[in-house]
Amino acid sequence: MSYHRLNTSIKYAFLPMLLLVLFLPGCFKSDQAKVFKQKDPITSIYTLNQQRVNQILKTAFSQIGNPYRYGGNSPETGFDCSGFVSWVYKQDGIALPRSSRDMLAVGEPIPMEELRPGDLVFFNYGYSHVGIYTGEDKYIHSPRTGKRIEEVYLTAKGRGDHFVGARRIIDNIGVNVISDRLKNQWIAQSRHQTDLALQASAGQRRSALPNSRVTQSTLTAASSLSPAKFAAPKSASVKPATVKPASVKPASVKPATVKVASGQKAAAKKTANAKTKKNTYKVVPGDNLVTLAKRYGLSSNDIAAANKIKDKNKLQPGQVLIIPAKAKTAAVAKNKVTKKTAGKAKVTKTTSAATPKTKS
Repeated sequence: MSYHRLNTSIKYAFLPMLLLVLFLPGCFKSDQAKVFKQKDPITSIYTLNQQRVNQILKTAFSQIGNPYRYGGNSPETGFDCSGFVSWVYKQDGIALPRSSRDMLAVGEPIPMEELRPGDLVFFNYGYSHVGIYTGEDKYIHSPRTGKRIEEVYLTAKGRGDHFVGARRIIDNIGVNVISDRLKNQWIAQSRHQTDLALQASAGQRRSALPNSRVTQSTLTAASSLSPAKFAAPKSASVKPATVKPASVKPASVKPATVKVASGQKAAAKKTANAKTKKNTYKVVPGDNLVTLAKRYGLSSNDIAAANKIKDKNKLQPGQVLIIPAKAKTAAVAKNKVTKKTAGKAKVTKTTSAATPKTKS
């Protein structure tokens, strides 16, 4: 009896120890699992930095091929260098100054050997040019007039730029180099979105144009009308319309002689007008009525009477004088007389030269 009690007491004494041995490994494993399931804080920070830099660079590469525009700061107008950088960071919620020189006051300075993707890189001693570092000694920027947004090497001398400094705007510790494959993927996505936007805008423009077909509203209005109003009565006999042939009168053609006669009349009328047209003369400095009268074979009184000149000694330079019509005939007659006399003089001269002199 005593042995049975002793055995029972031993069993109850070892029972807590047995339970402890059974539960301890389970507790240890669960605690150990919790420890390993916790995320590494450094790794999570690196992941967030990588995601943010990737988003910034994705926005930058979406504008590849956009033209340079001085003072531009949007995809619609184009970009200059600082307008492009400020617009890219603005899409991520970061406000940067507008000019490249003012951007030097933002962030922390970084030497060239410590550059990481997302850093701002500056060129020229006046800090007149800025871009965004993309890794592997490359950066993306909006170059100059006539060029488009592109990715080039830091040592590229295409526009004479030389690296002078860099600034770090966001925490990009642990950011890896962006592969060319990922960059090309960003560019392709941007072009696809641009194509979709252009197609949508073209569809809106087409829908805004008036449609030549019958619209639904007109169909509804037509269906509401009673067809009885437009149906012809069955008993009515429709007679075909008789079309009378039009009497065409032959066109009267005037003979050519009439046209010739009318042309001759017009020519005769034109010559008559030319004959009756008065001659005019514009006075120049040094002219007077006496010299003009001699030139046209008239008297000074004739010219004064034709122009109603009271003071014969005063002629204004630029004044237009009317020369009477008979002046022309007089001048022509005078010229004929002079020609005849000159011809007679020539004849007498030639005859005198032809007759030999007789010796006395």
